[in-house]
Amino acid sequence: MLNLIELNAGVGPCLILIHGTAGSPASTWGAFANCLQGQHRILAFDFSRLAHADAHAQSLEGLARLIAAQIRDCAEGRVHLIGYSLGAALAIEVASATPGNVLSLTLVAPFDHSRDPQVCSNFEHWRRLLNDNPRALATQIVAQGFCTATFNAMGAAQLAALTEAFYRRVDWASVAAQLALNLSLDVGSRVSRLRCPTAVVIGVADQLIPARVSISLYERLADGRLFTLPCGHLIPAEDPEGLAKIVCLFVSGKTRPVWRRTVGGRR
Repeated sequence: MLNLIELNAGVGPCLILIHGTAGSPASTWGAFANCLQGQHRILAFDFSRLAHADAHAQSLEGLARLIAAQIRDCAEGRVHLIGYSLGAALAIEVASATPGNVLSLTLVAPFDHSRDPQVCSNFEHWRRLLNDNPRALATQIVAQGFCTATFNAMGAAQLAALTEAFYRRVDWASVAAQLALNLSLDVGSRVSRLRCPTAVVIGVADQLIPARVSISLYERLADGRLFTLPCGHLIPAEDPEGLAKIVCLFVSGKTRPVWRRTVGGRR
């Protein structure tokens, strides 16, 4: 139920992927994994049915311990850890707890706490919609997730079909558990203690997690790189190819970031 799923049995370095709220390994990472064309072994942690797990596994710390244990069991050697949205906070928690196992971090549309008024308001709004009408929340997530250009390029029929498929796929009780994590998590104290190279990837049109929140996280990293894509919050769905290019070059050490920050504030 809460386990690592192999998406790609490639021969390169192992990537561990962690999805976000209302996501799953296939829906969040399927297109991204296809873009990598077998260059890496890809394992994705699945907590899409979180509400059906034991209570101790429903905390951020409990999930991080479970992910770390499964990495030790399933992956050979050190890994590259990639987290999206809520999954980025989980990735920070895992890397902080087991630094010797993580070669690099990639944080996609990340936030490290929910104290920002816009972030808190967005997730509270999602929780109210979930309580009143999960189908309305599905519509909100799709509408809010893409940038305006992508949203406008989709016809009404495509948007309706996408929203309906999303609504039917998701375990909404587990979304409630994930939203509780979003509204309570705080891994800010872990961020400055990370020592592995860490990429922060933001969508410049993100309506859920404002760019300033992700940039603030980046600025507290000891060894951080910041990248932007012309996307909304749903980066893995909106531009899986662009994200794959960033990840491939970043984990190989061959990429040039938009900005770079190292210990001591030098750029």
